[in-house]
Amino acid sequence: VVVEPRIDTLTVGTRAQFTLTFVGDRRAILPARSASWTSSDERVVRVDPDGSLVGVNPGRARVTATAGNV
Repeated sequence: VVVEPRIDTLTVGTRAQFTLTFVGDRRAILPARSASWTSSDERVVRVDPDGSLVGVNPGRARVTATAGNV
């Protein structure tokens, strides 16, 4: 799985749109799958079901995408 963009900092008030690309054997691009996105701390970063993030407050949070068993 490739997550884009590759950022590790999101400024308060800034938005970012994340996407997933599924890659199989021999780097073949696989069909898209639906994913669910979560934030470890919604007070720091809020994430929408489509992978859109917004920085809410200073702090640290982990954003996780889950797609089936991936």
